This record gives sequence, C-alpha cells and structure tokens, in this order.
Amino acid sequence: MTGSYRTTPDSSIAATAASQRYKNTGIYTFGNPSSWAGNPRTIVVLGVARSGTSIVSGALHHLGVFTGDLSKDPVYEDVRLSSALQTARWHSVEDVIRDYNDRFQVWAYKRPNIIQATQKMGWFGRLPKRFHSVLAGSHRIALFNFYKFVDRLRNPIFIVPFKDIFAISNRNRISMNFDLTHNMHTVWRQYGLLLQLIQRPGFNSLLVSVDKIIHQKDPFLAELISFCGLTPTAEQEEQARRFITADPERYHDVTRATKSIGYLDEVSRHCIHGWARYLGSERVATVILYIDEREVARTKANVFRQDLLDNERHSRGECAFRFENLDANLLNDGCEIRVRVSDDERDLANSPHILIADSPLVDSD
Repeated sequence: MTGSYRTTPDSSIAATAASQRYKNTGIYTFGNPSSWAGNPRTIVVLGVARSGTSIVSGALHHLGVFTGDLSKDPVYEDVRLSSALQTARWHSVEDVIRDYNDRFQVWAYKRPNIIQATQKMGWFGRLPKRFHSVLAGSHRIALFNFYKFVDRLRNPIFIVPFKDIFAISNRNRISMNFDLTHNMHTVWRQYGLLLQLIQRPGFNSLLVSVDKIIHQKDPFLAELISFCGLTPTAEQEEQARRFITADPERYHDVTRATKSIGYLDEVSRHCIHGWARYLGSERVATVILYIDEREVARTKANVFRQDLLDNERHSRGECAFRFENLDANLLNDGCEIRVRVSDDERDLANSPHILIADSPLVDSD
C-alpha cells in the first residue's frame, strides 16, 4: 500500500535499542571489567570534595567491600590511610597499603582531592614550597606524586563521581563559609586535573553523574557491581540502595565547618562550666550562655583542664569554659540554662538544664 508500512518485530527491537543508546544514564566506563574481575585489585574513589565521593564509597561499603580500618558512616573515608598521606612520607603510606593487601583481595579507598593531597610528598617528608617552582608548577608535582601513589596499588581501578560546579561551591558556602565564586574557580581547576588523569591510557575508570544515579539507583548499582567485579548478597544490595539518598542530612551535619562537640558539666548559682570545641579543628570556639532563651554572656573555650588532655578531648587540654560572677537575679530556681558554640545551631550535650537549688551536675567523664 503506497505511503504506508508495517512495523515488524525486528524494527521494534531496533527502535528499542536505539532509544537505549540515546538515553543518558549518567554512567560511562573506560576499560574492560573482565580483565580484572577475579583478580586482587584496589578500588579508588576520586573526585572533588562534595562531588558525591561519599555516596560511592558508602555504596561500596554496603556491597561488602572493605573501605579501611577507620572508615565510618557517613563519610566512609579511611582516616588511617589519609593520615599516612598527611605525614607526607611514602613509607607510612606503603605500610598501610601492604597491610590491606595482605588482608583483603579487594579493598577500596576514597579521598576527595587526593591529587592535591599527594602534592607535597617526598621520601623524607613534606616538600618545601620552593621545590614546587623548581619543577615548573605544583600541578606537575601533584600529578607526578599521584602516579607514584597509584603505582603502589594492586591493579587499581577508579570511580569518579561528578556534580555541577555551582552545586558543589554553594554547598561549601553553606557548610564551610567559603566564598562562592572563588570556590567555583577552585573546583573548576580541580576538575581539570581529574580530566588529565581520565585521559591517561590504561586509566580504567567508571564515570558517574551523581545527580543521575540518586534517581536511578538500580542501574548504577548494577554497573558498580559489574565494573568492580563484586558478588554481593541480595541483602547487601538492598542496604546499598537504601544508603543512596539525594540530600543526606547526617553527612551535611558531620561535614559542616561549624560542627561542634562538648558538654555542659556543671550548673550552679556560682559557676556554669563545661568544654567545647569544633569537631574538625582545634580553633578556639566561642560559647554563648542563654538563660530562659535570652543571651546573657559569651566566653572563649580555651581554658586548660587536665582531664580534657588525659581523655584526649583536645591535644593540649585547652577547650574548657567557665561563666562566673553572673547576675544573681537571672539565676532563679526553674530557669532554663542553655550553652552552645556561637556559630552552631545546636546545644552542647547536657544542655538545656533546669536550675534547681545548687545541686551540681554529673560531669561528662
């Protein structure tokens, strides 16, 4: 019949294949997984900070892959190997790698901006800054040292998550108080270094769009399992599926620069004291005292206490605070005492406290 045609089963199959070919799954593979499946190997999760490296590392953990002795929820970065890198001594890094190789056929390591982390490494410790200019640019040294790190790994394969530059920098602005546009320039340069790695011959890698995979968990997990040559149980796959979320609240809470820890040790009419510090650094915190929801005083948490040193609350024991000589008219029975670090939105542990007579609290130890 002129001007018409009949769709055959073969053409339907071809149309389906074509539609799949043009679908953006947010996943792309360099290399052939069959060449390393079944062999000892190391999975390295690369990426810019806050680009989704924790989602990938956490998924690997839930799929049954060892991610390090000191790798914990929700970040899943091995503090043991990261600390070895920070010493800038190759023998410290090699000791950890050798230990993990002896214990596990397959293990994974996640470290955002690992290229920059290896930049200052030398055989006898950190390289001085002037050394960078001698070798014509710090990026060249960073890549050179990163390749040295990779050469020490057993059959390394790489997973590289991507997220848009603005989303990363805006999260850094919110959580870390970074300047938005300056950080966008920084992230752009870091992605440039990653692209140099990906283009290297033999760099077996799985590229992942985080914005895509959080809405298409099953295809991502199937590709992750295939690429890494894993054999997880159905329960492990379900745990990994539940772990992947679009906006992990606990991750954002743990990784924000203003995250503080501490304890309200004692409340009386004579003295209110405790300790406080930032979780990610030992810069001095300012503590605010509230009585019945009204701010009445501020002080620095920089007082030495031997117990804080002995119990490893602070490397120098200098994170205690005291509020004394307060207005007696404010401290009435039944008033509510609250303390928190000035730029945190949450109270310290054991706060709030209702003042009743002069009975001291049990301290944090």
